[in-house]
Amino acid sequence: MEYTKSAEHTKEDRYLLRFNTFFNSEKLSSTYKPVFVKSLIAISDYDEQNLHRLIGHNWIKRKNDKLKVDLNFIAIGYIRCFWELYFKFRLKQSHSPQDANINRILRTLKDVPKTPTLSSLAGEEFSSLRQEVIRNSIPEVLIHLDRQQDLYERVLHEDYIIVDYSIVHFFARYKAILIAALNFMITRYLEKINFVPRIAEKVSGIIPRTYLTNEEKETILKLHDSCFYCTAKTPNYYMDHVVPFNFIYQTEVFNIVPACVNCNSRKSDRLPTQEIFNKVKERNRKMTLRADYTEDWYQKLYESCMASYHGARVYFSP
Repeated sequence: MEYTKSAEHTKEDRYLLRFNTFFNSEKLSSTYKPVFVKSLIAISDYDEQNLHRLIGHNWIKRKNDKLKVDLNFIAIGYIRCFWELYFKFRLKQSHSPQDANINRILRTLKDVPKTPTLSSLAGEEFSSLRQEVIRNSIPEVLIHLDRQQDLYERVLHEDYIIVDYSIVHFFARYKAILIAALNFMITRYLEKINFVPRIAEKVSGIIPRTYLTNEEKETILKLHDSCFYCTAKTPNYYMDHVVPFNFIYQTEVFNIVPACVNCNSRKSDRLPTQEIFNKVKERNRKMTLRADYTEDWYQKLYESCMASYHGARVYFSP
């Protein structure tokens, strides 16, 4: 008996072919396209029996085998991704001093809070930000990402797209593979313009769960009987990352000093002054550190953080 592919399998083949072309042929001039696709993949959680589980489900309307997806739904994931890259990790999106349009939009925000949840981004508080992104960042992606409209149909002058319902099942089936490939694209692009460590983990959202051992903490506290920064004595100390964790993205004994609650709070994710940093390097000479540690390398890490992450902020000094 002759085998005939179902319409569902034909659509899946078309989607696979489209992504195969995208991953092998796409020449990125920004991270907009892969971030947009990551945001669209969230539709894989669309389930008419459990709509409450999908944040922003009110922006998705089904008619027969089509879904009308308001761009607000895309915008919440899109903003959150770029928010982390810009505010948390201070990664540039462009070689241009003006940086990419999305970072210029985010730069206008005042009293920037910690990374908002998707639920918060879907709320009224961020309505104006979503509209700004929909007007001035997403449209260019829509035009250039899928010219053949294999993934979605664009509607001229409207803030929504139309997708085939079959793409929900496709994304659900291949989600892990697609997200990993998209993260690789984003990482590879960002590495060209940001000389910072561990970009892959920052893009994927995987936080390295490394902690000091009790023995390492004891070694540090034997060398210091007070706050490293202000010399105040206190019953308990925070283990402070000298070069900020959000830049180095790892916890190593050579980069940790004890800090009182006041200094730890005031320093936050800033670098200390070079004078203080020199004292950290002097302290490290008294410790047995990993074999590949050198003072020159640590100094270069400090300078790289200074250039790529710290910016014009005031250096910490107690």
